Amino acid sequence: MLKILALLLLAAVILGQLFVRLYPLDPKAYHVDLRSLEQHGQGASLRDPTGNFQSFALGIRSDALERSISNIITSTPRTTLLAETVAKGQVVSSVTYVTRSAFWGFPDVTTVEIEQTNMGAALRIYGRLVFGKADFGMNKTRINTWLDQLFAQPLKDHLGDPIPRPPSL
Repeated sequence: MLKILALLLLAAVILGQLFVRLYPLDPKAYHVDLRSLEQHGQGASLRDPTGNFQSFALGIRSDALERSISNIITSTPRTTLLAETVAKGQVVSSVTYVTRSAFWGFPDVTTVEIEQTNMGAALRIYGRLVFGKADFGMNKTRINTWLDQLFAQPLKDHLGDPIPRPPSL
């Protein structure tokens, strides 16, 4: 009887892990326009206490920023591209990535949006979990690690001066 219970428990764990790892992520559900969320009063929900949303105005070109942050994110283990768009008529790039936890493979989704403005590039990053209600600070830690790596690089403004990490907007 104990063997049967152990086998049933093992089967439940394996099925649970397969469900989490193979769960299909619909790009339409997770690839969101962060500017429109802010503009339509949903920005408050983005700025949640877990710190999963960060926004910066940087005095550099958007293409340089896009290359740098993309290299950092794609070098993160277990991270893949989910969706990518460039808004027509505007210089806005939006990329959504999926990063899975090492053992269970729980997916976390992060959208990175870069917009070219008159003052340089605006960077918005929004990380969220797919399953559950708490990620134990994993999205905040991951985003801050990416930003630390980004600002550890010699980013320079249009005059060639180094850009320090600004406070989150």
